[in-house]
Amino acid sequence: MWLLPDSNISVTSASTTSSTSPAFTAYTDINYGGTSFDVTPNTYPKYYQLNLNKIGDTNIPDNSIKSIKVYNGASVTLYQHPGKQGVSNTYTTNVSQLPQGLFGDVSEIEVD
Repeated sequence: MWLLPDSNISVTSASTTSSTSPAFTAYTDINYGGTSFDVTPNTYPKYYQLNLNKIGDTNIPDNSIKSIKVYNGASVTLYQHPGKQGVSNTYTTNVSQLPQGLFGDVSEIEVD
């Protein structure tokens, strides 16, 4: 806690990020429902390509993401097709329902 000079105002510092907090969470349903997949800092490559069966070791199939939550100042770009092809959008805030072109049709993710 800091006490500002010549005042009675104090400021408390609190960290909102940690190595276990996710950068973003992808959901298989709108409004953050269904199966979820957390991507935490230092556990993801910059580009994350979904495959036809599932995302990594989760049970979220390719082309099933319908909403996302973005945390801690992360930037998440969703691509409709592998190789940065098709429709794409970059998000820095939560999206309760992805727009047409990405809704249930995401095949690649870039996280910054």
